[in-house]
Amino acid sequence: MKSSFSLKSEINGLLISTVKIGKVYETMVLDQIGNELKTMATTYKVEAQHNHRNCVAQFAIRKNCLHIVR
Repeated sequence: MKSSFSLKSEINGLLISTVKIGKVYETMVLDQIGNELKTMATTYKVEAQHNHRNCVAQFAIRKNCLHIVR
């Protein structure tokens, strides 16, 4: 049985999620209403972990948090 890969972090009202879909690891940053603020993809697990940590560090600073209002 294969283990699924998933990382999730919530910071400053944003959800940062990294999941494996097929052979691709996708990192997404979503605001509270589900708008995608940033998306990154890679085929390497180590790079996916780096992308996730990079997004957490980037969006930990409130001025980097762009919230879209519709």
